Amino acid sequence: PPFPAPARRGPAILAPWAAPARRDPAGGTPRTGPRGRDPADGTPRAGPRGRRLAGGGGAPRAAAMGGGVVVMDAGGGALRCGWGGGSAPEVEGPHAAGRRGPAAKAGALPPARLLLDEVTAAAARDPAGLALLRPADRGQVVDWPLEHALWARALGPAGLGAPPGAQTGGLAAVVPPFMLPSLGETLLETCFEEFRFPRFLPGQAGPLALAQHTPGPEWAAAAGVSGCGVVLDCGFSSTHAVPVLGGAAVQGAVRRLDLGGAGLTRLLQDEISLRSVNIAGEELVAEQCKHDACFVSADPLGDLRAAGGRARPHRAEYLLPDGDSLTRGRLRTHEETLEAASQARAAGGGGGTARGAKGPQVAVLNQERFMVPEALFRPANVGLNQGGVAELVAEAVNACPAAVRPAMWGRVLVTGGGARLGGFEARLRSELRSLAPDTVDLGVESTADPERAAWRGLSQVAASPAFEQFAVTREEYEERGAAYFADLYL
Repeated sequence: PPFPAPARRGPAILAPWAAPARRDPAGGTPRTGPRGRDPADGTPRAGPRGRRLAGGGGAPRAAAMGGGVVVMDAGGGALRCGWGGGSAPEVEGPHAAGRRGPAAKAGALPPARLLLDEVTAAAARDPAGLALLRPADRGQVVDWPLEHALWARALGPAGLGAPPGAQTGGLAAVVPPFMLPSLGETLLETCFEEFRFPRFLPGQAGPLALAQHTPGPEWAAAAGVSGCGVVLDCGFSSTHAVPVLGGAAVQGAVRRLDLGGAGLTRLLQDEISLRSVNIAGEELVAEQCKHDACFVSADPLGDLRAAGGRARPHRAEYLLPDGDSLTRGRLRTHEETLEAASQARAAGGGGGTARGAKGPQVAVLNQERFMVPEALFRPANVGLNQGGVAELVAEAVNACPAAVRPAMWGRVLVTGGGARLGGFEARLRSELRSLAPDTVDLGVESTADPERAAWRGLSQVAASPAFEQFAVTREEYEERGAAYFADLYL
């Protein structure tokens, strides 16, 4: 390959379908690569795993498939599940268990645990007071019993309605960068031993999102190379800049920022609780407020000065859900704000709605609307000794060989929930222009529906012959063990 292989115990295959085939495409001779040799002495292996599928090594895998391929993206914030070849996941909900109400007293039954769609339904009725317990921490699954329960809910009759794993075509799952080998082994054990899937194929979000994106005019003007670019994935737990070359991630050049959507939500929670209304513990309410009210400023210092002046152009009032007249928070319109201020003056009180008064409470927002997302570009504002997202992309590009850097600058793709913040793409383009060489064309685009980009990309792979060619079978897993494939693929 044109780039140096990263230091790993196994081959660097982050997008397995973009790597050389495990079996010789022509003839029935054993392969001479590492997957075609015996792990004990390095000699070429005989039998089905050392021979091609089309000749004396047995029938194609597709003949053994009894159903469709399940595609799952269990990210830090949401779990999405559907069938290979679909354009959108059929099951989607918070990747968490939920409980409503105070902790149970001694001897009393605890509140009922809600899973996936039950959490979505409960949040739609009233998000206030709904506590979430997530199985993932910093992008890695750490509570596997809860993860098993969420998988069972997503795949069961209340979710996808999939048959038992052995009757499906297999499982394709999105995995995070830098996945710990021990967690990769547990993932394989969960797939093959607990859910009994016949095949498993992992894939990283960066190459998958790039593969499904339709280039726009900015990429066309930059004259980049197909299958080459940098994906900035603004995820729930963290943000990654993933260079992609030839459809596979350049693992040694991947860069990570330890700040994502969850960190911004907690920061907004703290700011609103300090300055306006106490919403400590109301994660879903703060997350809705972030999506509705926050934006990325093109001139944060200028906007900050304006926020402290008399005009306060960014001041807004956010109506908090009360579970009665308002089940989801929303911004007050300008007319509603003027009417509420007039009524407050007539009543001789301040603005907003007092606790205990009729109607929803009001959180007053000002500089929080743009200073909270500003942490993605200036992590030092929240005490992180890291560069912002623009520096993250620049470091990832500069870690690639010099010959491919112009093509990388020409195709920067923004995905993840952070891409939905207003002004994010324009601000990123502005900062990258000052970091990129003057001689290269810069192309920055956001994919359609950025939160589901990785799922759609993996859905396309699951419906293609690449899944049959590169998926790990249960027989291979039982022969080689979880550690081998975890190191090879994850």
